[in-house]
Amino acid sequence: MKSLILSIIAFFSSLLIKSQGVENVLMKLHTDKEKADTLLSIGKKYHLRFKIDSALLTFEKGLSYAKNTEDPTLIAIYYIVTSRTYRMQRNPQKALETIRKATPYITTQTPLATLENYQLNTAHYFKDLGNTDSAFFYYTETEKTNNKYLPYENWVVYEGMGNLFTEKFAFEKGEEYYLKGYALTKGGKVRADHGIMLFTLANFYILTNKPDKFTEILNEYETFISSSRRNLLQDPVHSMLFLDFSKYTLNQKIDFLKKSKEINLGNGYKEGTAASNFNLALLYEEEKEYKKALDYLLENDKEYISDRNPYLKYINLR
Repeated sequence: MKSLILSIIAFFSSLLIKSQGVENVLMKLHTDKEKADTLLSIGKKYHLRFKIDSALLTFEKGLSYAKNTEDPTLIAIYYIVTSRTYRMQRNPQKALETIRKATPYITTQTPLATLENYQLNTAHYFKDLGNTDSAFFYYTETEKTNNKYLPYENWVVYEGMGNLFTEKFAFEKGEEYYLKGYALTKGGKVRADHGIMLFTLANFYILTNKPDKFTEILNEYETFISSSRRNLLQDPVHSMLFLDFSKYTLNQKIDFLKKSKEINLGNGYKEGTAASNFNLALLYEEEKEYKKALDYLLENDKEYISDRNPYLKYINLR
């Protein structure tokens, strides 16, 4: 009950912050614990809104109250969230230095969720700094921790490991970990998580020039989007699939997508063929070659999108 009351106080205090300011809110609180919890909540909101300076100032003030409580978990959490804000500031060295200050407060009594947060973020910072061995160690420790209380969360760990090896051009190991993360999100039924892994794998197969595997992932992605009835033209992940194409020439992009189309045609997969055509049309539209773009869309309408699917017909011809 006490923790519930403190949470309610922190919540309503964060709502009052706009009109009263931090100091006025703190004056209404009585204990260092209440003040630390409230400032932690406010700082996190600043962080989510990318108000970095405000977040850092709030965390700094809250840390002083947290230290007064002598609660090791609360102090550790403050160092962890502060380090994440430094990473957002593109300062991984400062992020690592900050999170290391949490180390003395990590004990055998530390809640597993806090321990996992500490280990995972430490791994991220070492990866950002190019320290592969330390990053891999902390990713592995995070995996062990997650296996104790929430194995599904290891999809984030495997994505990080995949990124780690891919950045070092160890593509086989990178794919291995990406696929482990993909398997978890596909079975976990959390759409946002699985969307991230589909995006990650799609870009990985672009990078490694594997149009057959890219096609499989893109086909699953199109089904994934269609099942949610989202507008394909406005979906952010759909657009992000093309971020890593920036370093290739137009001809390379077109050749890659044409290979995907051929694979779909060979498999008799009309929906996948339509998706390849749609993405080819986007490329030609970007290059202002409107006749070629339109030809692919009209081919979809005539050959590959059934009259029984008016939603996709609408998206295709829009």
